[in-house]
Amino acid sequence: MGTEYLTEAAVFQCAEGMRFQVLKTGNGNVRYKGKHLLTSPTILCQKIPPIPCKLLPPLPSGTPSPCLCYQVPLVGGVKHIKAQKIPALTMDAKTLCPLTQQTIKPSSSGCDNHIIYGAAHTAKVPAIVWPVREKTKATEQTTQKEAGTGKTTAASAAAIPLKQENPAPAKKKTLQKEGAAAEKTAAVPTEEDVPSFRAGMLCSCSPRKAECVNCTYRLDNEPPAVDNDSMILRKNYNSAKPHTDRYDRYFDEVVMPLGDSKENKWRYAAHHLISGNQVFKQNPELVRLAHFCGYDINAYANCIMLVGYPEDYPDVEHMKSVSAYDVMSESRVQWHVGGHSYRFDVEEKAEICRQIGIRNKKKLAPSDIKTYAELVQAEVEKLKQRLMAKKDRQMICYAAEQEKRKLCGKLDHIAAEIKSKLAAFTDVGKPHHSFPYFVSKEAYRYTYALPRTAKVVTVHKEGTQLSLECYRLEHFTEAIAQQKNSLVLNPKGTIILNLSDERWRWDCIDFCKNIVYFIYLDDTPRTILPFTVENTNQFPPDVRETGRDGMKFLQQNDTEILVWLRDHPASAYTTPVLMIRRRRKEAGLDSEVM
Repeated sequence: MGTEYLTEAAVFQCAEGMRFQVLKTGNGNVRYKGKHLLTSPTILCQKIPPIPCKLLPPLPSGTPSPCLCYQVPLVGGVKHIKAQKIPALTMDAKTLCPLTQQTIKPSSSGCDNHIIYGAAHTAKVPAIVWPVREKTKATEQTTQKEAGTGKTTAASAAAIPLKQENPAPAKKKTLQKEGAAAEKTAAVPTEEDVPSFRAGMLCSCSPRKAECVNCTYRLDNEPPAVDNDSMILRKNYNSAKPHTDRYDRYFDEVVMPLGDSKENKWRYAAHHLISGNQVFKQNPELVRLAHFCGYDINAYANCIMLVGYPEDYPDVEHMKSVSAYDVMSESRVQWHVGGHSYRFDVEEKAEICRQIGIRNKKKLAPSDIKTYAELVQAEVEKLKQRLMAKKDRQMICYAAEQEKRKLCGKLDHIAAEIKSKLAAFTDVGKPHHSFPYFVSKEAYRYTYALPRTAKVVTVHKEGTQLSLECYRLEHFTEAIAQQKNSLVLNPKGTIILNLSDERWRWDCIDFCKNIVYFIYLDDTPRTILPFTVENTNQFPPDVRETGRDGMKFLQQNDTEILVWLRDHPASAYTTPVLMIRRRRKEAGLDSEVM
């Protein structure tokens, strides 16, 4: 039967009784008496259902292990059909079982009417590149020892391709061609045609171990998917109630009742501590291993509840900041809106670095400022490096349930460390305790980019009288957190000027000293002062009802005033004496003596 061609219905059988069908991977297409002949390259495929291989242990689920010969390519027994230049396979085709190194041969050509080949020449098919097998000291010594005797061991035979065999010539048989013309040469089998091990796998895998070859982590070659879902995360958070974690209890018992009591209720966000798309998905090999170990990115351990925008969230950009700071001031919880890969301009980064130096006693350069996503990615990268170190020392296999739990525990530990930092935002008057983890740009700005102190003057004209009131505004003290306000207002003095008195301009300039921020009440003209005030330093920027009471207006608009001060920082400091001299000159008073 060695002179018989194989058809696409051919059946192969190993010594253990496993029967295989075949799957042609080349483009050769030739028929004879209605039968499709088998051409190279071709691989084995299992019949359905597969016969369990008794040499392999069952899978963790208890189901039989799939045979390792699946997708193994056939070699040898190839004859070119002269007229069509097609490499057809014969009954001499075979392959090796990667586990036992025994030959797997055809048990049937797949055709009752045997198709015998006659005069033909041997095809030249590129050698099959088998998976690289790990070499141990013992196998290297055995290979070297037997090299002189010409013997080939089972371990070394797996690393070399089978030789092409030249079958004996036989009688000619005319073949009829139907269909399209075939390619002249056969394609070389790809990596998917043979068992392989991915570069960068995070376990100490070995092609010599059946459990490694058959491991579902090794077989998971699909692009990794991260199914992070905030709704499922919130559901798992609620399922864990009543919570024992200090922060979670604070959120449940203080923040949510406070937000629900508002006329425009707050919204709440279930935040993934290890972000799914921005971080976890960027580490595909770790994602595969985590899936294998049963890690759930939507588990309660990876959740922290944060606040989001209220129902009246504005469209105007600076008012969005006002809304965020109002919520953070009252809740003492980080603002979630805006994404975790934010960016700052150069000037703002420099100010943030300066404030970090003051509050956290850390000296940083602007390039040291990292976003939330960058920080979490750095922690995940550290974990990957530790896993690779274990792998390189041949110390880690995740088949055991204990190792799976350990890996999940390592990821949960990263989440717990991040959560402890985010939870420190609740410390009264000390949101900088969250450093360096801030989930949004506004949370970072709220902590470091807002002015700590500033002086403003309210200006109100009524008839021929001009009333000026000076206030020192303070931000981030314990009093602020306790009062749940953004600013503490400290009156520093009041003066009422008679506009009919020639001295009023002198007194006005002396009273204002080097203050550059002015708040205009009621219908007071913006040009009433004897010196120029930059438009950006005038508040409010729009026309609105302010009333005549400066203190009340400041209290009602404290957060918006804070954002206004943030967006329009004062230029270089000018001493009161120098500023008074400049303003007198501008008002034409420098030559006058009072």
